[in-house]
Amino acid sequence: MRYAVGMLVALLFALPARAQTVTALKTGERARADGLKDCYYSALSQTYVYTVSGYGLCPVSMPVSAPAAPIVATGGTAFKTGENLRGMVKDCYYSALGKPYVYTV
Repeated sequence: MRYAVGMLVALLFALPARAQTVTALKTGERARADGLKDCYYSALSQTYVYTVSGYGLCPVSMPVSAPAAPIVATGGTAFKTGENLRGMVKDCYYSALGKPYVYTV
C-alpha cells in the first residue's frame, strides 16, 4: 500500500503543468494595408493581438495564456539588454545584478 501511494505521488509530480489561461476582452481593431485586420485584446494589464482576414469578425473575447508573475526590482540600476516589438506593444529587457527584468510599454 505504501508503495502504491508513493507511486501515485511521484506520478502527480511528473505530470506537466498546464499553462493557466485567462479570458481577454476585445479593446479595438485596426485594418492593415495588406488586407488583414488586427484585433486588440486586454487581460491582466497585458495587450494581445489576434489577426483575422480583412472581412473576418474579431471575437468579443478569447482565451490567452496568463502572463508570468513579474519580477520586481528592489532598487539599483538596470542596464538595457534588448527590446522586442509585439504589434503596438514593446517589451524592453534589462539586467540588474545578474537578474533579467522586462518592462512593457
